[in-house]
Amino acid sequence: MSISLPIETERLLVRCFLPEADAKPMFEVYGDPEVMRFIPRGALADEEAVRSPLERYRGAPRVSSALAARATAARISTKERVGRELL
Repeated sequence: MSISLPIETERLLVRCFLPEADAKPMFEVYGDPEVMRFIPRGALADEEAVRSPLERYRGAPRVSSALAARATAARISTKERVGRELL
């Protein structure tokens, strides 16, 4: 089954990653030692280190026959927060 992107509602946007645009907001997640404490590699060092996995997600959208990594932007007021979802 193929999912056509982007998926957009008033409060949510699901789209492919844009490494240059998404590196900074995703560094807030991937660079946080508390968030990454159960991830074997731990927190990433900088925005450049975050771009590498974002490029992989963009270049290989299907993680398995059922899953794909996508950027999820929750629109709260005028602020847009970017995260990662597996669909």
